[in-house]
Amino acid sequence: MLITKPVTGINVINVERIVMPMPKDTMKANQYRQIMSRIVKERCQNKEYKIKISMSQKGHEVSEETRKKIGFANSIILRGRKLSEETKKKMSLSRKGVPNLKLRGIKRQPFSEETKLKISLAKKGKYPTDETKKNMSLSHLGKKLSEEHKKKIRLFFKDKTYEEIYGNEAELQKLKRSEAHRKRWEGKTKASELRPYQGCGFEYKDWRTAVFKRDSYTCQRCGAKGYIEAHHIKRWAKYPNLRYDVNNGKTVCKNCHRIENKISKQLEKVVR
Repeated sequence: MLITKPVTGINVINVERIVMPMPKDTMKANQYRQIMSRIVKERCQNKEYKIKISMSQKGHEVSEETRKKIGFANSIILRGRKLSEETKKKMSLSRKGVPNLKLRGIKRQPFSEETKLKISLAKKGKYPTDETKKNMSLSHLGKKLSEEHKKKIRLFFKDKTYEEIYGNEAELQKLKRSEAHRKRWEGKTKASELRPYQGCGFEYKDWRTAVFKRDSYTCQRCGAKGYIEAHHIKRWAKYPNLRYDVNNGKTVCKNCHRIENKISKQLEKVVR
């Protein structure tokens, strides 16, 4: 709304918002800037004023050019300032769950070598907390790496010591790896308890040869010769004391060995 009042022959226009021209004198201009800055700060600290601005801008779409200007202004204002943990938390919560539509479907351009070096130097000597590691692990859960990615990982770790990869945490990583391997084999059969393969283990080899010689290298079930095996009448796993007893052995062919194993299992069930 415009209101005119005659003052010494000049019409003065009173408008709700008046844009004052910048004084030509440098000192006056600086004073004017300081006064305007103080007024803006006072208004910004007023909650009612903030609410009014927020309501007036609700539903208003900001152009890309304006966003760039706001971003540039904020970067200058916040440059060199350390945000408090409370402010960081508020910023994080305000952005949580809000998708970045601007970047959706757009592949980010790869970093330059200079940027990579800066990031590397900034992160040097810094290690994520256990909570961060857990969150990172959960975020990658169920994701399958491509063959190219796997190849890059293999090449990165190839011929490198723990000290080169983990630095000061090398000893800790060694202990973690050792503990992980130990847990992996807990409750599993030890190598000493497994049956030796054919031709391995002197005791087993001597026992098998003695059984073959006694039975004249002939299957005691069908009378076949050729490929023969030594069968334990009382099973290897159940009777460890009779493993190398010749009287507990029997020469059989491959097919008869399967039948004898079935019979041995059935007899054990009957005895139970």
